[in-house]
Amino acid sequence: MDYRCYERKINDVIMKCPIEAGVEILVYNVLDSVFDPEKVSLVDVSSLWKNRDKNLKTKGGIADIAMLSPHYEYRVGKGPVYGFIEVKAPSVKLAETKQVRGQREDSGYHIFSNGLVWKLFHKDRGEETIVLAYDDGIECMSVKGRTVSINEEQFDYLIGKLREMKFEESFS
Repeated sequence: MDYRCYERKINDVIMKCPIEAGVEILVYNVLDSVFDPEKVSLVDVSSLWKNRDKNLKTKGGIADIAMLSPHYEYRVGKGPVYGFIEVKAPSVKLAETKQVRGQREDSGYHIFSNGLVWKLFHKDRGEETIVLAYDDGIECMSVKGRTVSINEEQFDYLIGKLREMKFEESFS
């Protein structure tokens, strides 16, 4: 996915149905296009009951998406959980909440995004915030009812950072 496609899709979410699920689909599609399926499996776990698989539950509850080893087996404990992804609607500013802290504590990797801003966390390397969206040349951390521009350089930087993730090193 290139930045133009991303810009079109995030603006569709913002203007047509500005809910978390729309951003989740976009985030999933970006990650699915970047991550090697031989190394990581993305699984939507947002509707999982809390006590179904202890490996997919964090101190912050159940995340939206799990990054799993391709060898992971549900409720068996085989194969590592590499990390979690939490997604919010574009109108929500990303904030350090108990939910996010709990998910990070139990993650090798943690990604947090509202589609406009991406926060990438690695347990050994800390956090990096990448702002993709701009409104009249000003960083846009959240938005309601108006379109945004996606910065091509920032988008390419995000893709590069995602490609640098070494999942086999990050067991949770």
